[in-house]
Amino acid sequence: MHTLIVIPARFGSVRLPGKPLCEIGGEPLVRIVVRNVLNFDLDAHVVLATDDVRVEKAITGLGVQSVVTSQKHRSGTERVAEVTERPEFAEFERIVNIQGDQPYLPREAAVGALEQIAAGFPIGTAAVPLQAQQGSNRNRVKVAVNREGHALSFSREMPTAPKDDNTPDVFLHLGIYAYTREALINWVSLPPTAAESDENLEQLRPLLHGTPIGVALLDEPVESGVDTLDDLRHAQLSTALPRTNE
Repeated sequence: MHTLIVIPARFGSVRLPGKPLCEIGGEPLVRIVVRNVLNFDLDAHVVLATDDVRVEKAITGLGVQSVVTSQKHRSGTERVAEVTERPEFAEFERIVNIQGDQPYLPREAAVGALEQIAAGFPIGTAAVPLQAQQGSNRNRVKVAVNREGHALSFSREMPTAPKDDNTPDVFLHLGIYAYTREALINWVSLPPTAAESDENLEQLRPLLHGTPIGVALLDEPVESGVDTLDDLRHAQLSTALPRTNE
């Protein structure tokens, strides 16, 4: 087992305070996410990284290790990096960041992101076809991908230039990253970029500093994560969530 999966779950979310503990179908969002990841069965060590002990307590009984990290982190990747810097995780050379607000994430996204690492990318992620209603929604992050599978840009807006044969395709970005240990350490050591701050998109930092990001493209659309109160209400009514009896 050489893969470490870290699930960052921030209680102090700006758009939806206390998000990891918001209940869907009678259980906290973070518990649904962790259980879904465990069901991936990727022969990986899974760790929850949070800023609050209340989130830690919400996954009691799932058999997952948890770490209470600093409240000063500006991104999930910085929280993941703190976990991987601990001596007990020094053996892991492949790290996967599955964001704690992604209850719909399919196993194929994690497999695809890891395959990008195996193919030589320092960072891998995943994306799915963009549905019409998601194009104008700034809470849905878009990724432009060239024919070689490289991420060219990430944005909350749809490209406005006319499309031609040379225009990259745009997909819905999923909340997952796979990194080599070296790439993760390098990411958090880089200075933030203006675009990262303007768009509030952490992945723009390595990309704009020249780090290639490989994108696994899934065939089927996936429900978006829980970013806002409207997303939470939608999830509470959804029948697509991975709920199982414990």
